[in-house]
Amino acid sequence: MQRYPDGRTTVWVLDDGDGQTVVERQVEMAQGFDDRVVVTAGLKPGAQVIVRGNEALEAGMAVRIGDHDAEAGPN
Repeated sequence: MQRYPDGRTTVWVLDDGDGQTVVERQVEMAQGFDDRVVVTAGLKPGAQVIVRGNEALEAGMAVRIGDHDAEAGPN
């Protein structure tokens, strides 16, 4: 999630068309709680939001989706 000085909030999601490139989407959010946020507008149900490594993304950039469980390591 990125917050801009003008008040916009955006997230990076996988492009619906190919599932291998990213697009930036402006979202609206409600009050969050703990370390969670509630998106109220700007995302389609089932959208795959990039939550790690999103700092250097650019529109149309190809990405490779990793296995979150494998990256987390053993419990």
